[in-house]
Amino acid sequence: MTGFDASLLYLETSQQKLVVGGILVVDVSGLEFEYSFERLRTELARRVKEIPEFRRKIYDSLLNLGHPAWVEEYDLDVTEHVRRVEVDAPGDENAVFEMCGTISSRPLDRSKPLWEMWVLEGLSAPDTVAVFFRAHHALLDGTSSAAILRKLSAAGQKPSSRDLDLVRIQAGGANPIQLVTGGLWDFYVRRPLTIARLLPEAAMLPLRLRRATAEKKAGQEETVVERPDLTEEAGDVPIPRAAPFTAPRTRFNATITPHRAVWGTTLDMSEMKEVKTAFGVTVNDVFLSVVGGGLRRYLRFHDDLPEKPLIAVVPVSTRGTTGPRATTG
Repeated sequence: MTGFDASLLYLETSQQKLVVGGILVVDVSGLEFEYSFERLRTELARRVKEIPEFRRKIYDSLLNLGHPAWVEEYDLDVTEHVRRVEVDAPGDENAVFEMCGTISSRPLDRSKPLWEMWVLEGLSAPDTVAVFFRAHHALLDGTSSAAILRKLSAAGQKPSSRDLDLVRIQAGGANPIQLVTGGLWDFYVRRPLTIARLLPEAAMLPLRLRRATAEKKAGQEETVVERPDLTEEAGDVPIPRAAPFTAPRTRFNATITPHRAVWGTTLDMSEMKEVKTAFGVTVNDVFLSVVGGGLRRYLRFHDDLPEKPLIAVVPVSTRGTTGPRATTG
């Protein structure tokens, strides 16, 4: 397990669950067989065998001085991961989101592979079920989760040769000797080398923070960067620079609880592409603008809109369309 994946396990608390998820609304009228939860789960069980990430679980020991390891779950019981639940009446979109919020408030069982899938039945729309998928961020990130959901949505099709190759990928079994020796190597060799490499950067951090704060006070709040992915008309784009630890406080600066609320809306992709083309930006830029505008309206409605601009951290996947298959979060 990489240090980044392990950090996602270390940082998780009962209030702060580091879990990614997604909701699929499935029209079961087009299935070749009559829908039943049992048949759907059986079909998903076959597909799960072709997803190595779904067959992995955490392995650790009190004697291990390094990070935990991923090992193969040879006795994977899909019935413990794929469950169904009836949404409350009237079974509309609000009922689906409320049920997903209730499910999201539950932690994942670390003794098993860190994923689960809930089939939500009782929807008001005929011949329709919703599938709520959850996985720990150490196992998958948003991009890899979307790819896996696309694979699962093809359940029932004949597996390709590449899928069969994925079946043969194994994380290996639990090996306490290998775990302990690897932990010793990591603790006494790899970590000291990493610390020695990071010390110069850490020593420069206070100077960089002071410089960023000084530039902020001097009014140097914008830096122009080139965006080769944009059109020529867009030119260079000014990117605001925010000094660290200067974000204004809002109603969101409160104690986190284990309870979660899930909500969503529908955006017209053709309209988003029209805006993208008009301003020479990307679809992601348009989406972030919509989210930022919605957040501003929300804070203004509650009379909590700060005078200073908010500071946002946006996780961005740097994974390319080609290259090795990503297997971690």
